[in-house]
Amino acid sequence: MMTGSKGYLGTHIIKRMDDINSVHEIVEYEGEITEFFPLGDYDLVLHLAGLAGVRQSVETPDQYWKTNVEGSKCVFNWCEQRNTPVVYFSSSNAAEWWTNPYAMTKKACEALAPSNAVGIRPSTVWPGREDMFYRKLERGEVEYVNGGHYRDYIHIDDFVDAAISIVDNWLRFQGKIVDIGTGKLVSVEALAYSMGYKGKVITDPTPNERASNAADTYLLRSVFKKKFKKII
Repeated sequence: MMTGSKGYLGTHIIKRMDDINSVHEIVEYEGEITEFFPLGDYDLVLHLAGLAGVRQSVETPDQYWKTNVEGSKCVFNWCEQRNTPVVYFSSSNAAEWWTNPYAMTKKACEALAPSNAVGIRPSTVWPGREDMFYRKLERGEVEYVNGGHYRDYIHIDDFVDAAISIVDNWLRFQGKIVDIGTGKLVSVEALAYSMGYKGKVITDPTPNERASNAADTYLLRSVFKKKFKKII
């Protein structure tokens, strides 16, 4: 079963499974995540549902807590009662959970997860949703660039391949948090210039945002010897 199947990551995972004729039969959960209680038994739950975005979480922290934490608790309780493994979506922001409400909700999920769970922390997935930085750069809609920020950019295809591999081999990661990324940082300013950006660059402190988010890829690479194909 998959929650969040209509989101950016979920739709790409489903498409990839269809493309490779995966042996998995995906059941999409359609209800409110805070009311998660599906009928039937499932081999595994891939839990992707939740609210994303650092800046939005600062504006509506209560909603982020309700959806990301209370909703995930419902999923985790259901899985624990049935001894069903769960692979859930966390965030690289959880590494510095004190910086913003979104990061706090993801760190809380990691603390609440049952013993047969696997957490995945992706770095910055590109091209990303339409409201994300890379997409805005493509459309020329970026108002300013922070010159002190560095990101570990991983292409959506590589993220999906890694996520499916973790689902297929969840026992090898049981009880762990797995970073998914390249492990290499790219200057946000340099990326913007390479895409034709000629606007404002600031160096103001951003206390709610991480300055860099390089993934620790040791665990992922030690199991799969993974080599990412699409470097930004």
